[in-house]
Amino acid sequence: MPVSNAPTPFGLQSGGSAGGATGSDAIGPLTEVISQTQAQTADFSNKLTDPTFSGQSEMGKMLELQRAVSLETMMYQAVSNLEKARTDASKNAIQNMK
Repeated sequence: MPVSNAPTPFGLQSGGSAGGATGSDAIGPLTEVISQTQAQTADFSNKLTDPTFSGQSEMGKMLELQRAVSLETMMYQAVSNLEKARTDASKNAIQNMK
């Protein structure tokens, strides 16, 4: 049964279908993860060079960055696992046809 406009975590775009997905469905989420990673890396670099980034506030900011990196890692692993499952399913379908 197709999923219509189902919300996805972290603002990623949904592929829009539960089955029969094409290879281009994963490009959108991967592009989004890459752009989020680049933005977070730039944000981290800016925070490290900020002269006011010290003292008590540093611990809170470092915990915030740690949480952001953890969420990013979870997003990457989820997309990676989906792509692996799709690849394995395609390989198995090709092997079954032979």
